[in-house]
Amino acid sequence: MQDCRKCGLAVSDAAEPQQIRCYASGRLIPPADQLHRWQCLYYMEPVVEDGNVLTAEQLYLIKQAELDAQK
Repeated sequence: MQDCRKCGLAVSDAAEPQQIRCYASGRLIPPADQLHRWQCLYYMEPVVEDGNVLTAEQLYLIKQAELDAQK
C-alpha cells in the first residue's frame, strides 16, 4: 500500500494544510485518499543527495525519465 504523505512528489498545500497536492497530477489529495490501495505510477520515495532532499520538481523529472525509458 502506498502512502501519499511519504511520496517525494507530495507537496503540502498552503491553503489546506491537511491536504496534499500531487506534483505529478496537480490535484489536491484529501486525507481520506492519501493512503492508496492501488499502484501510483509516479510514487517515489524522497531522495537525499549530498545531504539535501531533492525537490518535487527534480524527483518528477527523474520519474518521468524512468517512465519514458520503459516505453
